[in-house]
Amino acid sequence: MSSFSPIAARLAQIFSPRSCIFVAAVLFSIGGIVTSQAPRIEVFLLGRVISGIGAAGIMTISFILVLELSGKKRRGLYIGLINTGFTFGVSLGAVIVGACLQVRGWRFLFWIQAPFGMLAGLGLFLSIPTSFTSGQKSSENSSIWKKLAKIDYLGAFTLVRIAEKLSLTHN
Repeated sequence: MSSFSPIAARLAQIFSPRSCIFVAAVLFSIGGIVTSQAPRIEVFLLGRVISGIGAAGIMTISFILVLELSGKKRRGLYIGLINTGFTFGVSLGAVIVGACLQVRGWRFLFWIQAPFGMLAGLGLFLSIPTSFTSGQKSSENSSIWKKLAKIDYLGAFTLVRIAEKLSLTHN
């Protein structure tokens, strides 16, 4: 999730945050389904990677939306609320999962995230105005390939590798 956040921010500059947050919610949901149906650890980890990419997009684009749509006076409050929501969700989610694990099993607990993620993504997609953009507005008429060419793929790969090495040294 940490490794993909800068890429999600760049994608939200190139494409609309409205579209990016919807795609992020779809990825988060697909990751939950893949994880819940995993027959092997490799598939389980793939599902978690897909979920992490989606979650990075949701978190990063949430901050972008707050920065773009709120006034300076209230911005700190809204960023604090987003942080509180994510922290509360992760903390309470672990408690709920622990309580439900014996009743529903681990597969259900990953699967159930998918419909909620899709509903939230669709709700955000429909509530953000189509005219809303962030970042560079001059590239609107460019092809998708030209827009995607503006991403620093080597930098993104390097960031992922550094995060991977740091996580291995801390384990």
